[in-house]
Amino acid sequence: MSCRRWAYVVPAVALLVLSAVAQAGAVEQTRPWRIGVSGSYCSGYWGMLGRLGLPRERLLEQRVWEADYLKQFDVVLMGSAWGDSYRTSRAVEQFVYGGGIAVTEYTVWPSPSVLPGDRYGDRRTPNMRFVESDCPASKGLPQLGIIYTSRRNGVSIFPTPGRPDTYEIARYTDRGAPSDVTGGFRTGSGDAPAMLLFRYGKGWWLWCGTQMSYQTALRDSEFVPAILNALDFASGGELKPVSLFKTGAPVAGSPVVKRETALAVRHMLDAWASDDLLDAVDRVIGEHQDRPTAWIACAAALARQLGLPVASEAAASATEVLARASRRDGVLLALPAFECQGT
Repeated sequence: MSCRRWAYVVPAVALLVLSAVAQAGAVEQTRPWRIGVSGSYCSGYWGMLGRLGLPRERLLEQRVWEADYLKQFDVVLMGSAWGDSYRTSRAVEQFVYGGGIAVTEYTVWPSPSVLPGDRYGDRRTPNMRFVESDCPASKGLPQLGIIYTSRRNGVSIFPTPGRPDTYEIARYTDRGAPSDVTGGFRTGSGDAPAMLLFRYGKGWWLWCGTQMSYQTALRDSEFVPAILNALDFASGGELKPVSLFKTGAPVAGSPVVKRETALAVRHMLDAWASDDLLDAVDRVIGEHQDRPTAWIACAAALARQLGLPVASEAAASATEVLARASRRDGVLLALPAFECQGT
């Protein structure tokens, strides 16, 4: 299979794994959560929250450096700052210290007084890879492999060893990167940290050294699992994707394929399927899979080929679909074989 096709399969697998965790540990929310979104390329974050059924509001760009304004929110997701990144960073520090959860990147970052350690960069980055850590937010991330972020500008923080509640979630890597950007984020101690999750005061801060908002908005969704894991962990399990585990009432006697399977495959298709096909898929997903369709059979078949435990659902759904198949059903049912086998 080509690298390009793997770029769509990997996020699908990650979303399926995360949704299984979400169903297993959902916690009742103690309050209505407010999540603010801002910064360059923040449309990716906006779309991610909407697809996953999480609340979202646009932050006023001219006020993101006002700590009192940010305190209205429980979570902020910020792409690279449009304006004064220094003032924005200081406001985010106060926000997190007071109990907020922040997801930021690049130069909206903690000062040495907040997160002691050496700063490194600013230069074009190679790629990234998620790493194992003691933090539950790392669960399922390392198997996603290489995240292709080459040539986006980035920085790094080497946290002072021994700081409590500080976790390396990802590091830069030269693997698969163009030769003109390799070596820039390697030191005597190895690959430089690329993503950190740490506690400050009463809150938590997920910081990425490169522009993951750009990646999320214009390229692929490899950063989505890390963001979802961090929100889940930092909120004590209250911020979990809603639409990943909502299902409609099934027709009596019909097999049920969980909606997160369809959503994961829909996400994979988004980059290359035609608008007409995507519209048809969205209509089916909008019906909450209240009956077997070609789409859920397609989703289940893909999950089965990827080694996920839904083989019985795939077989049952495909049987019902083929009993009344249309031309479009045939197209949809062919998709998992096409994508997985690379034919």
